[in-house]
Amino acid sequence: MPVKNRLTSIPIHDRTKPERGPREAWPERVEPKARAADGLQFLAADSPSDETWDTHRDYGDQLSEMLAAATMPGPAARVRDCAEALFFQLRADSGTGELKWKLRSAPFCHYRHCPICQWRRSLRTKAIVMSALPTILQQYPTARFAMLTLTVRNVPIADLRQTILAMNKGWKRLIERKDWPALGWVRGVEVTAGEDCTAHPHYHALLMLPASYFSGKAYVPTKEWVQRWRQSARLDYDPICDIRAIRVKAVSQVPSEGTDARLLAISSAVSEVAKYATKT
Repeated sequence: MPVKNRLTSIPIHDRTKPERGPREAWPERVEPKARAADGLQFLAADSPSDETWDTHRDYGDQLSEMLAAATMPGPAARVRDCAEALFFQLRADSGTGELKWKLRSAPFCHYRHCPICQWRRSLRTKAIVMSALPTILQQYPTARFAMLTLTVRNVPIADLRQTILAMNKGWKRLIERKDWPALGWVRGVEVTAGEDCTAHPHYHALLMLPASYFSGKAYVPTKEWVQRWRQSARLDYDPICDIRAIRVKAVSQVPSEGTDARLLAISSAVSEVAKYATKT
């Protein structure tokens, strides 16, 4: 059998629990660094560069316990069993030809708030955007980029769904305005927890702008963004908004020769937006 067809299955956090129920008592949280504790097998023990899998699997365990405690056995079981076995295949690197282990398949749960699935979704989003960027930069060589943040006030957890739906409508009204300056955009929603157990949803958007935006009448100051977002989202208060230009690093700061400094700077911004597939 050719080497490229060899597969390996690596279980992570294999607790060997018989017939686990969704509300079964689980052991205390295991930190990723404690790889050998309690007989657990961590992917990082075989592949140190993949320790991120252990971290997200650990977060998934915590979420599963919370869902079980909230009498949601179905989602709890889905998240609990997500990616418990990973199937890898040896594949040649497209650039160097070196054989490396690449993920072939895994039983993902696709639950919206699963840490593993949302992490994978963010990677996929970044890959899609980055694959299109070279062509976009070629078509719009003078375009500039900026990171836009739009917020609303904290809301009770029970009102979070309706608040985000209202924000989505507000965003649609914002980009349909005649004075909308962007040539294109990528947007993510982040939800952080307030100290008073409220939710703070807000947008992070990467905007592609014409070169003329930062000079003359085309420029939109932060105060104007506040008023535009207030009108579009139909708020009765001035929300907090922020916009910052993506600055290209000096040539001396670029990691290696042949690296496009502009693409590198935008890549960092894309990563920032993509990671908010669902962040809590």
